[in-house]
Amino acid sequence: RMQQTWQHILEGLCAVLRRDEKVRPDAFTEQLTAEKFADLLFSLMLSALLRQDYDPTVVLEIVRRTLY
Repeated sequence: RMQQTWQHILEGLCAVLRRDEKVRPDAFTEQLTAEKFADLLFSLMLSALLRQDYDPTVVLEIVRRTLY
C-alpha cells in the first residue's frame, strides 16, 4: 500500500512538471527525464522528513536553476 501511495505522489509530481508552462523546453532530456527529476525531489523530501530538518531553500534553488 505504501508503494502505491509513493507511486501516486511521483505520478502527481511528473504531471505538475509536464503541465508547468514555465519549464524550459530543454529542461528534460533522456538523461534527466521528468520522472527522474520527480524521483529525486521525492527522495529529498523523504530524507528531510526522516531527518526532521527540512529547509526547502536549497531544493527550491535546484528546481529553479534546473527547470527555469
